[in-house]
Amino acid sequence: MKWHELDKTRLVLEFERIKKFYPSFQICKDEDNIAWEGAVSLIPEGINEPPLRIRIILGEGFPVVAPKIKPISPEIPEEVWGHQWHRWEDGYLCYVKPHLWKVVYHITDIIEKAEMWYFNYLAYKHKLVDKMPDSGFAIL
Repeated sequence: MKWHELDKTRLVLEFERIKKFYPSFQICKDEDNIAWEGAVSLIPEGINEPPLRIRIILGEGFPVVAPKIKPISPEIPEEVWGHQWHRWEDGYLCYVKPHLWKVVYHITDIIEKAEMWYFNYLAYKHKLVDKMPDSGFAIL
């Protein structure tokens, strides 16, 4: 049985929060999982880049296990992974250390983290900062 079949209240809560705070995000499927797809567009001033389209995949273990954030477009180069980029080798974004994930976190929190990741990624890519910060926004 899937998490959303066992905890329909949580699914409704996530749906309502996303519609309130991020209405452009749409619920969808990723293989056999529920996912949310939309764009984050917090971009450092003076940088001309498109918004980052992402898919947040809620696996079988959600909400106990953190969802994965898959960048859809623009394409992030394959070689951009590791701690310096806060990106896993399989291409998913690293937005929280797995042992720090809490069951009380919501998809809206993850979207905020994705916005922060993209801002920091662009700041680092365009050499506005020496490294992506481990937490928070890069100070420009």
